[in-house]
Amino acid sequence: MKTQRTATIGDRTGTDTDVVSIIEPKVELNPFIHSLPPEILSKIFFLALPSSYSVLEPLREGPWLLGRVCRWWRDITWGYPALWSSFVLIDWKAPHRIQEETGARMVQEALQRTGQSKLSMTILTCHIFSDAIVETLLQHSRQWEDVCFLGPSSRQWTQSLLNSHPIHFPSLRSLSLAYPHSIDDIATTMGVIKDAPNLRCLQLDVWVPYLDPSTILFPWSCITHLDMTFSKFNRIEQIVKLLCLCPNLEELKDRTMLRSEAATSIIAPLTLEKLRSLSVIFSHLLLRHLTCPVLEYLTFDMPCIDYPSSSLTISQFSACSGSHLQALDLWLARKALNLDQLFSCVP
Repeated sequence: MKTQRTATIGDRTGTDTDVVSIIEPKVELNPFIHSLPPEILSKIFFLALPSSYSVLEPLREGPWLLGRVCRWWRDITWGYPALWSSFVLIDWKAPHRIQEETGARMVQEALQRTGQSKLSMTILTCHIFSDAIVETLLQHSRQWEDVCFLGPSSRQWTQSLLNSHPIHFPSLRSLSLAYPHSIDDIATTMGVIKDAPNLRCLQLDVWVPYLDPSTILFPWSCITHLDMTFSKFNRIEQIVKLLCLCPNLEELKDRTMLRSEAATSIIAPLTLEKLRSLSVIFSHLLLRHLTCPVLEYLTFDMPCIDYPSSSLTISQFSACSGSHLQALDLWLARKALNLDQLFSCVP
């Protein structure tokens, strides 16, 4: 009996064979995914990958990884620009560090595969990149759409920007500068992007004690959405001076923490005619100097600050602006909120 069962299983004949074939269906030599048309498979790749990949990490990241699976996947990946158009540029340290020539070639190949797609980039400017990499990035400036410069600029990065020819950024929509530590860093980077007629969104998170934005050639008047954090500012005049350059603001978020003694100077109120959304976080002082006649959304977020006249500040701001708020979002200490005082002036 034992011999017969062994023969039956080995030969795959008879009733036992039929049962086995039902329980364990045959493996397809051509899996279903390979039968999909390239345009469908490329969409699957796009949805499956992270939103951004590291352009200098060929073994583990994004489209580089897909291209190593098989020739079929590589051909599809290489020919689909959307997979390559959102990336992070980081100079990996040992043991991942690649040779300078190899890195320059990888950046060039990746950008070539973007075709005419708009680019979304995060660049760690504190790292040192070869001149060839910086030059390649600037050659594709017409495709820049959403760009974040992260970290204090290295001397090499700043020098590369200073040596560049005048550059046009017709597609640039959003720019973020995070953690530059010197005025020169800010002035150099923003000065390069002075020709960006479609720039609308600007995020500044800078660690400098003073900044005179009027000395920087930058399309301030184009900005409609501004998100700003000035960690070392200590005078409200510095913020008001910047806002004066942005008359077309529609949305403003201020995270600057100013001390109360910063409000000693007399400053003429600034009217932002188009501002519809305002978020004030950490400091109430800005409200004293703004008039926003069409404001619809106000966020007042200071849960950790013991400020007893929050209600009065909001009420005075609302009365001066004459706007009709549609939404008011408050995050305050309970003892800092006087509802009767607040709603007596807020329509």
